[in-house]
Formats: sequence, structure tokens, C-alpha cells
Amino acid sequence: MIYPLNWFYNKIKGYLSRGNITIYLKGVPGHIPSMWHWIGTYAVLQISRPKNIVLNFELTCGPASHYDIFPFSMEILIDGVAAGKVNFDECEQSYDVCLQIPSSRDLVLVAFQSNAYFSTPLVAWGLKEKKITARITNMKVTNKQNDEIFLSKLPIMKVKYSHSRLKPLAKGSTAAQAVSNNRPCPVCGKNNAEASSFLGTLQPTRNLGKIFYNLLECKQCDLIFQNHLPCSDALNYIYSLTRQFDGADEYEGVKAEVTLNFFRNSFRKLTSKSKSKSGDFKMLEIGAGLSWMARVTKECFPTSLTVGQDVSGECVRVCSWVDHYIVGDLFACSEKIDKHGPYQLISMTHVIEHLVDPVAYLRYCRKLLAGNGIIFVTAPHRPIGWHKEVSFSLWENWSYNHVPGHLQYFNRKSICKVADLAGLQVLKYIDSAENGQAFEAWLAQPSYMLHPEI
Repeated sequence: MIYPLNWFYNKIKGYLSRGNITIYLKGVPGHIPSMWHWIGTYAVLQISRPKNIVLNFELTCGPASHYDIFPFSMEILIDGVAAGKVNFDECEQSYDVCLQIPSSRDLVLVAFQSNAYFSTPLVAWGLKEKKITARITNMKVTNKQNDEIFLSKLPIMKVKYSHSRLKPLAKGSTAAQAVSNNRPCPVCGKNNAEASSFLGTLQPTRNLGKIFYNLLECKQCDLIFQNHLPCSDALNYIYSLTRQFDGADEYEGVKAEVTLNFFRNSFRKLTSKSKSKSGDFKMLEIGAGLSWMARVTKECFPTSLTVGQDVSGECVRVCSWVDHYIVGDLFACSEKIDKHGPYQLISMTHVIEHLVDPVAYLRYCRKLLAGNGIIFVTAPHRPIGWHKEVSFSLWENWSYNHVPGHLQYFNRKSICKVADLAGLQVLKYIDSAENGQAFEAWLAQPSYMLHPEI
């Protein structure tokens, strides 16, 4: 059957311009329909035959610049009766919401309505804008087990994340001011005006309040790093409260295939001289995310053991190629990680730039590493064409400029220094990837014998 072109146009147009959705829930504990929903100015949860359940979820708005009206509110109704209201006073504010849903033999409707939305222009195909208001995440259904939590007026709505909890720091204008409130070099530990050079000031690339970060360069090891650490609220928001991977193209398709080919090529080189067999090969991926290296390891060595670790559990369900996906801080989960070692390969791809204490992490990795094992490290290096004499705007406009998530940027000298402090040697270092924007390093035990062919 041949469909006319306007049929496809109307289908696509209707889908993309839609902001109001219906989410279907079963009225039984433990049912989770999805991790993530954008909702429009009116959205409905249809709960099938609930049995005195409690509905828990997070309700979050987006960046302030997206909204036609800001601040704004969103009202929640249960079967048409107002149950409460959430007030969004600032960008990307998040609420924990807890609703008690009465028992019913029919559908119970939980509605969300607001007079505010943000419009995303859709240039392609001449389509109209999509109208979105907020997002629902981490939804779960539980039993009413403790009446005490319902003594206060329902629903319970608690601010989970708010920018007002962050304490802004003044923007530094001179090298002396920049260094006066800086963190020590995370590699050398030097902490004085003479030990670091001031390069410039960066604004957060995420909506994290009016906090500025001065970029310093250590004169001893050449490490470039932020002058102070973001607060725990900001780090929790970046890594735990927001999604890192959106869309199917992150997992499959052309974009994924390009990434997989890079890791396939790297894995073959890393294991070209390895005497380990598929059955006894063990690899650990730190800051695993989508676990690209574990995925390639299973392709090449199907009976190998793959272990992944990440502070977020966002990708656990899609990474079937990881035998043991451990969620939590690396050191807090050390017992679970240690029992599977030692590892012939430890992968840290675009992780080391996020670490508060990279020396401590590498020292721990060294203890997990087999005698013939390699730690594979990739991370951002420098903007294309940047050196101290050129404009700092190259940093401001750099695609790898993630403030405050990227705490430091290594080069050959600083990676050799951090490896030495961790009791490791650098087998290989290349900083030509992406026209010099990223580097790759292989680290190993001092006793590791490098083959000339590698």
C-alpha cells in the first residue's frame, strides 16, 4: 500500500508537536512504566485498578531560558480533585512527590496541568513547535506500609534540588585573586600563587547558578585544572539527577558504530600480545556509562568476565554485555569490585577529567591490575590550536568545555607525573585524536615488559 506524502507529514507533525501525553500504570507495587517522561501543559497518568498504593516520582522543570513564563506552577489532580501544587521558582528545580492513590476497581486519573510551557522550534519539515512543561523521572509504585508518612497533608512534595542552595563565588579578575581561593593541583599538591598560572575564567555550561571557575595551569606538571571544586549538590545533580544518555542513537545506529569501531581497534591493539585466553580474561570499566569497552570485550572474547562501575544506574538495563554492573562510588563498592580481580584490562574512558583525586583512583587501579594488565585512559586534552598566547575564547567555545564537571585536563607531562605518583609507568601516550582535542594513554605496573611492536 502506498501512502500519500501528506499522510507521513501529518503523522510526523502530530507526533513532534505533541506535548500532552498519557502514561499507563498498573495499580500494583513495583510497576515502573519508564524512567523518563516529558509532559506538556496537560498530562494524565492512568492507573489501572489501584489497591491503596503510593505513587512516588520526581518532577523537574528545565532551563529558565526555555520557558515563556517563569516562575510558574503545576497543579496535580486525582480524579479531578486538586491534590496539590508544585511551584517552580528557578531553572531545573526538582521535587520529590509522594501521592497516596485510593483503591478502585476502575481507572484512577492523576492529571498535571499548568499554564506554562517552553517551545522548541522545529525547523525541519516546517513543523510547529513542541510544547513541554516538565519531566517525570524515577517513578515507582509501592504499598502504603507506614501511616506516619501520611499524617501531614498529602501530597508530600519536597525540594530535591535547587540552585539557591549553591553558594556563588565571585568571578576572579587577576591571577592573585584566582589562586587565593584555589584547590591544590590535584597531581602535585602545590597550592600557592607561584605554583600556578591563571589562564581565564569559565562560566558553568550547566544551569548551576552564578558560580564562576577560574582555570589554572600548574607550573610543575602542566596540569590545567579548575580553581575550586563544585559543591556536592551540583555534583549530585550532574551525575545522579540528570540523564547522561538520551535517544536510541546513543546505543545503536551510525553514531554508536563509530564509537564501537574506535574501541574495537583499541582493544585489538591492547590485547595483541596478551597471553590471556578468552575464558580467563577479566576487564573492569570505571565510569562505565554505556560500557563500550565491555561491549567490545564480549565481542572479541565471548567467555571473558566484564565488570562495570558507575555512580549512576541509568545504563544498567541496556548493558547486557556487562556481567556485573556495580552502581555506586568506586571506593564504596571496592569489596564487590575486588572479588572479581585481578583484571587484564581496566578502562577509564573520559573519566579521569572528572575525578577529584586522580592519584588515589590510579593507586587503587594498580592494586586491581594483573601483572600483565593495562589501564586504558582517554580524556579531553586541549582545544584545537590553543596555546597560552592565543585567545582564551577557544576554551569557552570548546565542545569539551563541561563546567564544572571537567575538573582537570592532562597532557603528556601531567599524565606521566600522575602515573609515577600512583606507582605506574606510561607505556603509550598519544594526543593527536580529534586534531589534538583528546589523548590516549596506556598505564601498567613497573614490572610490565613492553613489546616493541606495541
